[in-house]
Amino acid sequence: KRQRREDSALLQPDAILKWNVFDEIATRVTEGCTGNDILDELEESYVGNGDACNLLLDCFSVLGHHSTELQRTYLKECLLHHFTTEAADTTLNDTGPPEWLNELLSGAEWQDLFFKLGESHSDSHLVTYAMENLMDNKKHCDVASSSPDLAQNFFKVFVEGLKQHAALLMQLGPDELTFSANWTLFVELCAKTQYTYITAQVVLFLLAHVAEQQQRPFFKRLFEELELELIAQEEGSSERPRIDTCRTNWLYYVSSFHQASGVLETTQVDEVRRALQPMLLSKSTNVGDILKLHKLYATDEPPSASYLQHKSFLDLMVRDLVPNQGNNEHRGVPPAHRSKYVWLLAHACGTTTKFVVASEETNFEDLMEGTSAVVTATGDSTTDRLVDESSQVPAVRESLDTLLRILNATQNETGLLKEIQAHLKWAGCAMCTLQWVDHAMHNMQQHLGVPTTLHRVVPNLLRILHHIAKRHSAQHATIFNIVEKYFHPLDPTSIEPDQTVAYKKMLLQLLLQLVHQGFAVPVLSKFAIWSKELDSSLIRMFVCKLFRMTKAPYSHSYTKLAVKLLQLEKVIDAWKTPSSLADSPVFDIMRFLDVVKKYPIKDKEFQVQLARVKEQFDDDKVPHKAAAASSVGVA
Repeated sequence: KRQRREDSALLQPDAILKWNVFDEIATRVTEGCTGNDILDELEESYVGNGDACNLLLDCFSVLGHHSTELQRTYLKECLLHHFTTEAADTTLNDTGPPEWLNELLSGAEWQDLFFKLGESHSDSHLVTYAMENLMDNKKHCDVASSSPDLAQNFFKVFVEGLKQHAALLMQLGPDELTFSANWTLFVELCAKTQYTYITAQVVLFLLAHVAEQQQRPFFKRLFEELELELIAQEEGSSERPRIDTCRTNWLYYVSSFHQASGVLETTQVDEVRRALQPMLLSKSTNVGDILKLHKLYATDEPPSASYLQHKSFLDLMVRDLVPNQGNNEHRGVPPAHRSKYVWLLAHACGTTTKFVVASEETNFEDLMEGTSAVVTATGDSTTDRLVDESSQVPAVRESLDTLLRILNATQNETGLLKEIQAHLKWAGCAMCTLQWVDHAMHNMQQHLGVPTTLHRVVPNLLRILHHIAKRHSAQHATIFNIVEKYFHPLDPTSIEPDQTVAYKKMLLQLLLQLVHQGFAVPVLSKFAIWSKELDSSLIRMFVCKLFRMTKAPYSHSYTKLAVKLLQLEKVIDAWKTPSSLADSPVFDIMRFLDVVKKYPIKDKEFQVQLARVKEQFDDDKVPHKAAAASSVGVA
C-alpha cells in the first residue's frame, strides 16, 4: 500500500490541475484509497504554480499586456519546441481530424503557428491537413507565400508567391528590376532548392511564349536574370542548388513539355538535349555536339530555335567565334567547322519563336494548375505549339559571316565602325562585336600611355559601344560590364595621372549615354563607389550632365541612389566648387530636389540623406544659389 502511494500520479506537482485528474482519482479509488487519503495526496502535491502564473499575468496586465495573448504566445512556443511528427499524427484517425484542430484552424490567432510548423514539419500528416485547409483561403495563401521555407514544402504556397512577386516586379522600370527588394525576395523564393528553381524557370519560359505580347520580354528577362543570379551565388555556398544540375533538369522538363505538346518528336527531344547538356555543363562548346545540332536544325522540320536562344549557349558560341588574338590559350573554332558555328548562331539570332495557343486565353493560374490548359490534345496539330519565323536567317548569316571575317582580320580599329556599321543591326553581330571590343580593350591596356592609343584607339572603340548601345538595349548590361572591367587601368604605371583622367572621362561619358537610354540604376550604384577615389573634375562633369539630362518623373530607385550620391563628401565638394552659371550643376540639382521632396518615400535612411543634401543648400556660399532658386521657384 505504501508503494502504491509513492507511485500515485496524484503526488505529482500540482496534480489537481492536470487535465486527467479525475481518471487518476478513479484509479486510486479502485486501489482502495479513501476520500481522505485522496485529499491528503492532492494537498501534499499542491505547489501553486498556477497561482504564481496567474499572479504574473496580473502583473503583466497592469503593465498593459493582455493575459490571453501572453498565454497563447507561450503555448505556441511550447508547441513549436516540443512538436514531433509521430505524436501529432496519432491525433488523426479514421473518423477524421479532431474537432479542436478545426477550431484552431478557423481562428486567425493560431494560423501563424501552422505556417511555422509547415516550414519544418512538412512530413506530418496533421500539418499537411492544416496547410491544405488554410490554402483554400486566398488570403492565407497571400500571407504564407512570403515564406520561402514554406513555399518549398507546399506547391500551392509556391504558386501564390511566384504570382505575387512577378506582379510586383512587372510594375518596376527595366533598370530597377534587379536592384529592388522584391527582386531579392523573388530570387530567395525561386532559388530555395533545385526543385523550386526548375519549376520557376519552366513557368517563366512558358510565360515568355504564352503571355500577352507586351509581357513576353519581361518574362524572358526574368528567366535569364534568375539564372545569372544563381550563377553568381553558386560559389561558396553549399545550400544553393548547383546551376549545372539545374540547367540539365531545366532542359529535361521543357523538352518534355514540348514533346507532350507534339512540338518535337521523341528523337528530336533526346538529341537536342544530349547535344546541349555537355556544353552547358562544361561551359565550353565542342565540335561533335555543334555538328550534331547543325544536322538537327538543317532539316526541313527542325526543332524549336528557343533551345539555341539560351543566353549561356549564345555566349559560348560568340566566345569561340571571336577569340582573343593576344591569347594563345584559346584559339577559337577550327576553320573546317567555322561555317557550322556561324550557321547555328545566325539561326538562333535570326529566328523569332512564338507560341501559338489553340485556346483564346492561357493565364497564369491555368498554367500553374497544370499543362491541361496549355496542352489540349497530345500530338494534335490544333494544340498549342511553338512556331519559328526564320525568314531573316539568310540575311543574318551573310552579315555575320562578313563581320567575323572583318573582326578576325582587323588589327587597326580606325574606321572599323564605318566598315561594320551596316551589320550591327542584327543582335548576333552586335554580340560578336562586343566580344571583339572586350578583347581590344584588354590588349591595349599596357599602351594606354601612348598618345595614339589614348586619343585614337580608345575613342574609336567607345564609338562602337555607343552605336551598339543605341541599337540594342538588351546589350546595355554587357556594355556596362566592359566599362566596369576596364575603368581602372590594369597597369596604372603605364599611364600618367592626367592621362588617367582623360581616359576615365571618356568612359564616364559612355555611361551617361546608358543612363540617358534608361540604364540608370546600375550606373549610379557603381559611380557612387568610384567617386571615393575619382578626380573632382570627373565627379563634377558626371553630376552636372547626369542631372541635366534626367527629367521628372523619377523612379524611386533612381531617386534614392541620386540622393545618396549627392550627400557624399567628394560629390558635395565638387558641385560646390565655384564656376560659371552655365557649367554649374546647382540649378539642375535644385530642380531635382524640388520634385523629389514631394515623393512619399518613407525610408528612414533616405530621409536622413535628403535632409543632409538640403542642409548643404542652406549654405549661402553655394555658387549661383540665388539665380537657381529664382529659376526653380523655391525659397
